[in-house]
Order: sequence, then C-alpha cells, then structure tokens
Amino acid sequence: MIDIFCSCYNNSLSLFAKMDISNWIDIFSILADIIIALVITKIITQRLSADRELRNFFITEVRDFSQKYKSFMQDVLDGKIVGKHAISYGKKASMEIDEIMRCVSKKYGIDKNLLKNIKKTLKITLLNFSWHKKEMASENVIQLQDNEITLLNQQHIKNCHLFNDLIMLINERKEKNKSVI
Repeated sequence: MIDIFCSCYNNSLSLFAKMDISNWIDIFSILADIIIALVITKIITQRLSADRELRNFFITEVRDFSQKYKSFMQDVLDGKIVGKHAISYGKKASMEIDEIMRCVSKKYGIDKNLLKNIKKTLKITLLNFSWHKKEMASENVIQLQDNEITLLNQQHIKNCHLFNDLIMLINERKEKNKSVI
C-alpha cells in the first residue's frame, strides 16, 4: 500500500517537474478565478440578504403602523376612544410616520410626503372636530357628529391604500446610491 502511494506521489512530482511556466500560469489563473468567484458570490449573497432583511424590517414597521392606525380610526368611528388618549395617539402616530418616511426616503428615495394624507386625517380627527374643543384633555369618550363620522370615514377609506403603496415601493426600489460590490 505504501508502495502504491509512493509511486503515485513520485509520478505526480515528475508530472509537475515536466510542466513549463505557461502550464503553471494556467493553473494559477484557474485557481485565482475560482477564489475570486467564491469571494464575489459570498459578498453579493451577504449584501442581498442584508438588503432583504432591511426591506422586511421597513415593511414590518409599515404593516404594524398600518394596523395600529386602522384600529385607532375604527375605534374613533365606533366611539370607543377617550379624548386624552386620542391626542396622545395622534402625536405619537405623527412622529412615527415622520420617522418611517425619513428612513425609507433616505434609503430608497421614496417621497417623504407619501403618507401626508394620513397625518392630515389624524389632524382633522384630533383638532378640527367638535369634540376637540370640549373634550381634548378629558377622560370622556369622543362623540362625533354624523357629518364628522362621514368625513372621517371617507378620509379613512381613501387613505388605507397608502400603506400598501408604500410597501410596494419599498419592495420595488433599489437602495439609493448603492454600489454593486
């Protein structure tokens, strides 16, 4: 067995000894190409994975906010929200919209004003309706008038697609100023 191994080893050495410089260059070229291909594949795979994770993060943030917004608006329409809590939610929601839009605008070049109608609806709900003047800081449930419910419902229905639009844009857009490698 050792004789066979030694014989193969000697044959390999004699084969390598008989190779000229062009053969060595070809071998090293092939090895270098394989190494470069593996490195590039690894780098690109990592970047694509990281980009997908970031997109999923933003999409999850938009979905979570969308659910909170829709739930809040439904509770307002159903007369289940206390004035003090509505004001608190409105301020928090406005800041959350600004932060989400600042990030996706910076990362993907999406218009910062895409969700401005959501903020406008919140502002109308929280500041312009009749309950605001009387009940803003109270523990009383918001009681909207019929015309306010109609207006709010129309705005709410009109705005719901904006969240889906934003999710589609995040999914479609490439990172702003992104290099290939």
